[in-house]
Amino acid sequence: MSQAVADQLFLAYMGRPADTQWRSATATLTDALKDQPSAALQTAFYNAAVAEGVFAATDSPSTLVNKIFLQQFGFAASAFEQTAWGNLIANGTISAAGAAWTIFASYLGATNVPAAYQQPAQSKLLAIAAFSNALTDPTVNAGYSQLNTASTAAGRAYLAPIVSQATAAPAITGVATTVSGLIINVGSTFTLTAGVDAGAAFTGGAGNDIFNAVLVGGAETFTSLDSINGGAGTDTLNIISLGALTTAVGATVAGVEIVNLTATAAITAADISGFTGVSTLNVTSTGAIAGVKAAATTDINVANGLGAVTTAGGKNTVIKAAGAVIVTAAAGDVTSTTTTATSTTAITGAGVLTANSNDGTVGFTNGSSVTANATKAVALAVVNANIAARDALIVVAAADASAGTAKTADTA
Repeated sequence: MSQAVADQLFLAYMGRPADTQWRSATATLTDALKDQPSAALQTAFYNAAVAEGVFAATDSPSTLVNKIFLQQFGFAASAFEQTAWGNLIANGTISAAGAAWTIFASYLGATNVPAAYQQPAQSKLLAIAAFSNALTDPTVNAGYSQLNTASTAAGRAYLAPIVSQATAAPAITGVATTVSGLIINVGSTFTLTAGVDAGAAFTGGAGNDIFNAVLVGGAETFTSLDSINGGAGTDTLNIISLGALTTAVGATVAGVEIVNLTATAAITAADISGFTGVSTLNVTSTGAIAGVKAAATTDINVANGLGAVTTAGGKNTVIKAAGAVIVTAAAGDVTSTTTTATSTTAITGAGVLTANSNDGTVGFTNGSSVTANATKAVALAVVNANIAARDALIVVAAADASAGTAKTADTA
């Protein structure tokens, strides 16, 4: 049953079949959990789905619900379903991270659900199993296991049209051809050590290389004398930190496109602005996040901040946080979502600036256009410096007499 649950999680969150390793690891976890995926496992899948662009941290509850329905059942959620499920997400009854699994389990686990819901999902699950079982070539499987690649996109394209047994049958019949045609650009995996990691031993090639800097003996392995070169391909540096990258001051990183920073404590310093070639920085922490800085060519993503979040620089920035958000000197668009009451938002950026708030104060500086959305009335939306953006300010607040009236103040 656990392998079936793994397939169900991949349908619910990723909208594609699993590679064999991830499928096996998930099956082991769900077996230990008696086939009931934990909140942590659901969050891990949600974050992976955000990384692949299936969902976005900035999705409104109704938008997220609609994406989930399209992925699982092949049709859009009705207005009633978007509202009903969306309200459960908005009021915290279910989390955004758990919504996909909750919806899947609700419709597939009940006996009185119409066949129009169950048949598409069941047909997709049959096709998922056939695809994953066909990943017998280790090289192909390894390439498919990397997130957000041409091969994972092909896996999603294989599954999307399947809405019945009739549409599943030809896909399953031709699955071997589909799998053999996957575009694979397998790179090497490098594991950093407690010593100096540099030179040819830590230089990537033409493939999509992965550099893992995990904790060893409770100590960080990404340190000041390290020199990482990703080479060609779309390369990833995974850093596990104790909360501050101060031990890595002086380290050089070049030719690495994706940096995933995960901290076991609150982040106090994470300046990667000197890294070259980085297009995306993804940040995760068990606490607040501060001191994050990136070059103007690097997108910054904080998918599920558990406290306040502060970033500097970067290109396009997307933040969802359970606390105050401060963004300074962003070169592109900024979208901020605060999920807790009275959490403030202050954004400085050059592009389209959007703040999704509960009821905390919102402030904008610069920006080509600015928008403040709130579940309750925004206490104050302030626009500085950019007259055009100030004049274009949009404040949208849900009707809530107890919250007062949304208003703006111009200080430009």
